[in-house]
Amino acid sequence: MKNALVIDNQFNFPGKDVLSNKGYHFKYLSDIESALKKSAHSDISGVLISFDLIKHNIVSILRDIKTASADKPLIVYAADNDELNTILMIEAGADEVLSKDMNTREAQARVMKLFNIYQKLASFGTTTQLMQTECIHIHEFKLYPGSYEISKNEQVIELTPREFFTLLFLYENRGEIVTREDIMKELKNTFGKTSGNKRITDMFISNIRNKLGLDCSTSFNIVTVRGRGYYLKFNSPT
Repeated sequence: MKNALVIDNQFNFPGKDVLSNKGYHFKYLSDIESALKKSAHSDISGVLISFDLIKHNIVSILRDIKTASADKPLIVYAADNDELNTILMIEAGADEVLSKDMNTREAQARVMKLFNIYQKLASFGTTTQLMQTECIHIHEFKLYPGSYEISKNEQVIELTPREFFTLLFLYENRGEIVTREDIMKELKNTFGKTSGNKRITDMFISNIRNKLGLDCSTSFNIVTVRGRGYYLKFNSPT
């Protein structure tokens, strides 16, 4: 049985119909502490949360939920399209932020796409299975495009789908400077509507650097070219 955790005191949310039609059942909670514990359960396939329940403590709550359920999509739905709050929520771990004024069909498509991406990731559950997919090997790093997975010295590192895609896009264009606009365009083509704020791109790059521990001692690093964009710099032969 496929279950989605809905953290809200109401029973309607963007994407409910399409998830229901795909066989998902819903568990509703409005208490954040109980929801945090429930989100980590293996019978939960994804988490949807109302902005109204977290608006007074956005970052802390979303980080805690994402830490407890890193292998599941985390979607926030809000009454308005506040760009600053959207950035804060994505920085804190939300995979998607849906606004109330968004077209219903677009919201449903974005919810379903995220659930499908994470379901695909879950199908590559073991290292043996991952090794059977196409692998990009860069010394201590291994990237698996088919499962949006990356490991460093055989230790799996959690990147969000957008972070992984950004890294993969830089690798595919290695040797070239990639602009923020290029990255945003590719993210939009792959994941649908994405905030046009360039700070989102900087945030993804910063998260990748921090999570992978990139610096001059690793086999590659992401270099910022002021006023232009980024490029992948290899610190040793690949």
